[in-house]
Amino acid sequence: MIVYKYRGGNEEIFLRDLKALEENCFYAPTYEDLNDPCEAMVSSDRIDVQTNVIGKIFGGNQDALDDFRAATQDVISSRKSIGIYSLSNSKSNELLWAHYANGHRGYCLGYETKTLLNDNMYQKLRSLSVKYSLKLPKLSVLDINNDDQIINKLIGTKSKLWSYEKETRIISDVIGKNYYEHSALKSICFGLRMNDDEKERIMKCLKGRCVNYFQITQEKSTYGFGIKEVPDLYQESVSYLNELEVKTGVLRYRISSKTFKRFDKKGQITVYLKEKILEEDLLALGKDIKNKLFSMADKVFMFYLLDGMEDGKGCWATTHYDLSGWENSIHGLTIEQEQNLTENLRKNPRDNIGMWIDDQFGGNSSLTLYEENGKITLETQYPNDSVLEEEVTRSEVDNIARYDSVQDSGHGEYFEVDKTGILRYYSPDGLFKTLNPFRL
Repeated sequence: MIVYKYRGGNEEIFLRDLKALEENCFYAPTYEDLNDPCEAMVSSDRIDVQTNVIGKIFGGNQDALDDFRAATQDVISSRKSIGIYSLSNSKSNELLWAHYANGHRGYCLGYETKTLLNDNMYQKLRSLSVKYSLKLPKLSVLDINNDDQIINKLIGTKSKLWSYEKETRIISDVIGKNYYEHSALKSICFGLRMNDDEKERIMKCLKGRCVNYFQITQEKSTYGFGIKEVPDLYQESVSYLNELEVKTGVLRYRISSKTFKRFDKKGQITVYLKEKILEEDLLALGKDIKNKLFSMADKVFMFYLLDGMEDGKGCWATTHYDLSGWENSIHGLTIEQEQNLTENLRKNPRDNIGMWIDDQFGGNSSLTLYEENGKITLETQYPNDSVLEEEVTRSEVDNIARYDSVQDSGHGEYFEVDKTGILRYYSPDGLFKTLNPFRL
């Protein structure tokens, strides 16, 4: 289901709303700041009658009745203290274009409610469809313990005169600025009178996000209006939260998981990189992710993995942020270190069984398996040029070569090399590392 928000106003309002689009946020006021002065009005006559009946049944204890009435009012008041983001089920309502989009000089946002609600990691959101009535909704004692029922009557019911709005409301436990998953914004429709400069500024702000753009048109010789799709002026831009332009070119990555603890203002994210990047580019990526996903966070922990690494089993690098600043750390091989190890492997004159670059879980080395004078050796070379040699024995298991250390450590560790050259390390707990072969 797509729901719509009409926006429009002077330059100051336009810039404010443009910043909200860039930050993936919306403002949810309380009912008191909405434009209908009759918001949250209900009839409590039924509660008063029921309370008096209950009082008679239990002996008419006035203090107990007063306490019950006070508690009831506290419940009702607390349900009014929520954020409300008002939207419509229609993007072609002429009255809404006139009232809320500055007489067609503004625009209309289209959100997918499923993504808006279910993929939100920042705060709890729910939606309700507003019901319209000629009479005030009546609260009863039975509503007090039914949170949904109270909210539907307080916030989800309006006068019949407002029915043309076909309103859907997003209800938040946060009053004011609320954040959402950027992919919830699906479309923007420009008003008939909106100027081209503002359209271009919106497209530039949202470049790379795959937002669909539309334009309201005037139907010839009628009062009617149409809608046509218009091209994105920045369609060829880098993909939002998948690519980033840096000094060395376009950095490509994929977000694996992300979480945010609102009360601690702490975010955590795991990112897969297509390839290793420079430390300065790593910091640029960290700052971009912080601005786009965790602008409200006091702490963010970012973990970067390379393709082939398994989430939860180490990482290639980290970028951490707190209020004191940024900290970068590369745990695996840097680009320069890997280049040096690669160059040494290419200079290796032996007829090797196999060669690998180990950039996982603290390996940070190159491996060469070779046989010489009837002895099989695993040679490990580190970035500081130190070399460790370990004699191993070979056996055949289901057409796969298994290698065990001659100097048995007692830990039960061994490795296998299959016919394609893939090396797999095993411990008593099973497979814990896989390395693809290095090819000259």
